[in-house]
Amino acid sequence: MITGVLLVALPALGGVAVAPAAQAHPGHEHALDWSNYEKVTLTKDTGEPIDLAVLPDSRVLHTARNGDVRLTDPGTGVTKVVNHIDVYQNSEMGLQTVTLDPDFATNKWVYLYYSPPLNTPAGSAPQTLPAGQTDAYWKQWEGYDTLTHFKWTGDKLDLSTAQEIIRVDANRGQCCHVAGDVDFDSKGNLYLATGGNTPASGPNVNGYTPINDAAGFNPGLDERRGAGNTNDLRGKILRIDVQEDGSYEIPEGNLFEPGTDKTRPEIFVMGLRNPFRLAVDQKTDRDVGRLRPRRRYRRPEPRADGVRRVADDHQGAEQRLAVLHG
Repeated sequence: MITGVLLVALPALGGVAVAPAAQAHPGHEHALDWSNYEKVTLTKDTGEPIDLAVLPDSRVLHTARNGDVRLTDPGTGVTKVVNHIDVYQNSEMGLQTVTLDPDFATNKWVYLYYSPPLNTPAGSAPQTLPAGQTDAYWKQWEGYDTLTHFKWTGDKLDLSTAQEIIRVDANRGQCCHVAGDVDFDSKGNLYLATGGNTPASGPNVNGYTPINDAAGFNPGLDERRGAGNTNDLRGKILRIDVQEDGSYEIPEGNLFEPGTDKTRPEIFVMGLRNPFRLAVDQKTDRDVGRLRPRRRYRRPEPRADGVRRVADDHQGAEQRLAVLHG
């Protein structure tokens, strides 16, 4: 749990700070001079903070895992909860990211990624099947996370305007890896980072990739069902073109052509554990987050069961994007 985090601004140079290890462009060396920055505390009222989005008028929307959406006005110093989203909470699940649409000035759409309550039992799911139960027992722990957008009224989200964009399956009652960050390229395509939804230290893992399909164990302990699965949206970066009615189309250039057997056409990058934050370079529309062109990987082909091991996907030289790291 994150506690005691301050929401701060760096107003001296537009609120953007550059890491000291970065190399400045010629003529911009002042960006690495930390004496040019001033840290100003905007609020300590953040709950368990997850993400923020700065509105055009410099007010800040920020999310907390329990479902609270706060609005901080740097001019008055006032922070208030303007919306509450009902969410399912266990480990990292709950309310995640908040993102403004690229055309927010005209369409007022704000995107949230979160875990809706559903009918999931309270508490944590067991690692092994309880005595006397069949595999049907695990069904109650199956849920999903949703990317949904809402209209901004000027002071809060109008929850009645919700348009659900996409669902990402999840095994609930366990840790970890939700991710959920959103960004856009210069063409307006939406990128959604999703976590692998698998605990890194489950039984029989011993520091290795969490693969466990032993009889009687929780199916949520096997990473192959998500990050290594061409027919699943977990452990991926998705790339879609959202339409006015909340539906979406598939832009050209994703890993799998629509209609390819045992694949999801939304997948742009696969084989990730927890791409918690990403950023799309809108000048190139090619560099996503910390993806680097130094190392290339081949486009994975689906196995007969729709699953491909993560390790197998990190060989060859056809796919133009490198795996997310850092």
